[in-house]
Amino acid sequence: MAPSRNGMILKPHFHKDWQQRVDTWFNQPARKIRRRKARQAKARRIAPRPASGPIRPIVRCPTVRYHTKVRAGRGFSLEELRVAGIHKKMARTIGISVDPRRRNKSTESLQANVQRLKEYRSKLILFPRKPSAPKKGDSSAEELKLATQLTGPVMPIRNVSGHCLRSLCVIGRCKVYVADTGELLPWEQPSNPCLVCSALRESVSLYHLAGLELRHPVCLPCAGLKAFATTMG
Repeated sequence: MAPSRNGMILKPHFHKDWQQRVDTWFNQPARKIRRRKARQAKARRIAPRPASGPIRPIVRCPTVRYHTKVRAGRGFSLEELRVAGIHKKMARTIGISVDPRRRNKSTESLQANVQRLKEYRSKLILFPRKPSAPKKGDSSAEELKLATQLTGPVMPIRNVSGHCLRSLCVIGRCKVYVADTGELLPWEQPSNPCLVCSALRESVSLYHLAGLELRHPVCLPCAGLKAFATTMG
């Protein structure tokens, strides 16, 4: 490598028989097979629990550059579990990850993860410890017969780009996208007209699309697609 600017002149020291110390990675194809077999063995060992592990919360990526994206966090906070009505000791036994160090800094993230917990709890099939003596909260025998192991991620978290958001807003016309939960909600026709053109058609406030508060509803042509794409990231 040629020297650059006012840096130190390189003087490599190759006196350690480096040819005998070169690390190679020719075993990667075999490691790939070994990792796949380990995943399959773990899935068989923990069945009928989800093969990908417990459910994770929705968190924001740090720094200004990435804070418009959401990802899976380490575990649900104690406040989220308390609002959802789930004890922290019971949560770990039913496939919910817990992080006692995490703190909620916004009401929106708290509500989104509480809703995520409630949806997970409604879909959960809970096996009794003793099949002969089921307890309160355990699933019925009919539900146990329908239980299958989930191979993919539990309630995957999705991000939306500006291009996808424009497609949903303009082409869909009947659905709006909520980024924090990844859920498509029905289009709500507001009673107030657009603040700019006074039209009742396609009038929707930015609150429904981006989770932000706007004083007056603005229709899509007047608000502009760039505003939605910029707001959502």
